[in-house]
Amino acid sequence: MIRKLTGQKAVCAALALIISASVFSASAAQTGPIVVKYEELEKLVRTQAPSYLIAAENFGATGDAVQQALDAIPDADAKYYKRMSDLEGYEQQFKTETDPVIIASLELKIASAQADIAMYQRTIDSSYQFLITESDNNDTKERNLRTSLTSATASAKQLFFGLKALDENLAIARLSLDTLNAKLPGMNVKFDLGLVSKSQLDDFKDGIESAQTAISNLETKRRSTETNLRLFLGIKLTDAVELGALPEIDLSKINSLQMADKDKYVTNSSLVVDAKKRLADTEPGKQGHTNTGYAIAKITLSQTTDNAAASFENDYQSLKDGYRDFLKKDEDNKKLEKDVADLELKYSRGIASKRQLEDKKADLKKAVLENEAARLDLCSKLVAYQDKLAAIWKASAQMS
Repeated sequence: MIRKLTGQKAVCAALALIISASVFSASAAQTGPIVVKYEELEKLVRTQAPSYLIAAENFGATGDAVQQALDAIPDADAKYYKRMSDLEGYEQQFKTETDPVIIASLELKIASAQADIAMYQRTIDSSYQFLITESDNNDTKERNLRTSLTSATASAKQLFFGLKALDENLAIARLSLDTLNAKLPGMNVKFDLGLVSKSQLDDFKDGIESAQTAISNLETKRRSTETNLRLFLGIKLTDAVELGALPEIDLSKINSLQMADKDKYVTNSSLVVDAKKRLADTEPGKQGHTNTGYAIAKITLSQTTDNAAASFENDYQSLKDGYRDFLKKDEDNKKLEKDVADLELKYSRGIASKRQLEDKKADLKKAVLENEAARLDLCSKLVAYQDKLAAIWKASAQMS
């Protein structure tokens, strides 16, 4: 047991050194923008993310409490035997003493010694009970700390993907606005010539205002998401931040996803495992539990199992459908590229206008941006799905 505690404290000490070293080096060496790299997110979480550092600190605090309990036992034990010796002396003297004043004093001393002995006994008993409990829970707490790291890293990845996706959506919105602004003079001319009504012109201008509002909303959302990423990773709000490039993520892996993984996923889901434990703990007859409590726990387990299965099916189907749509859009974009090439040839021969060619090129550029946004969304969902399954498989291996 002591070896376990020593190892636990060593992990916390090492973690503290890593944290202090990384924070110092980051503040001392940083001269330009902080580049947040996707492949280094786990390292950033481990060394800077407040949510994980708090979990690690609590883990270390448990180790300190265990050490305090270990230290308390020999101290209370020594005081216990000292007061036992005092009590024996007082009782021996009490048996032979005849002076009423001394007898009264001895009675007080005996009562005080008995109270101290009971207090030291409680300290020893509670310390041993705490150590037994902590010994049983130590592995669970270490596993929870690892789970905290996995969960925090997954959240950081989603914020990273979210910012990348917002950048793509902003590019799409700005392109749409530029296209509308480029067409506005032509609409004004058509209105002057009586080719479009005032209502049609007003609708067109309303479309420009809507595009401007959409850009403003996206910019606000991006600032909010970047702030969340900064706070999550412990980056100062005053520091300049840049996002690194995304690694290549093979979306074709979506084709190999199996619905057969659902049963293992559901069985080893942490919520289902906890619900099963509660059901076992509330079995009638155990610690006064009733049939009603057991029935409620059974219903909860059934609902939790159904929810876990539905969650898996939703994620699985969302990936499959999203990848199918992505591939279709990719094919559509190839056709659009051919249309642009054909229109360029017609323009060179004088049988297509410059405006027709520019509009088609704008359509292609927008379609490419939209498909890149769809790719980012799929990458985000695939990574989250893979991380979730990896955590489930790891938990399953640890429990087996």
